Amino acid sequence: MLENTIGNIWFTYGSVGAYVANSDGLFATDKTCLFSSVSSDSGYPKYTTFILSTVNEVIVQQFEVGGTGVDDIGNKQSIEIRVYN
Repeated sequence: MLENTIGNIWFTYGSVGAYVANSDGLFATDKTCLFSSVSSDSGYPKYTTFILSTVNEVIVQQFEVGGTGVDDIGNKQSIEIRVYN
């Protein structure tokens, strides 16, 4: 079950392997934590990185070993964004 206790968040496509989690100023600096599971469903691991760009956006990038971006974020993978008070 998916749960959203932060507020209005939506995702947009950036480029190959890069997506943007958008918000209405909810990603507070020094209070936002980002977590992801590692996906290896196709026989090789994929790595996810997060960049807290502004209070309005977090960039989510997924790579294969070797640094090639891949467009299957969310395929048997979880992403969690926590914002603490």
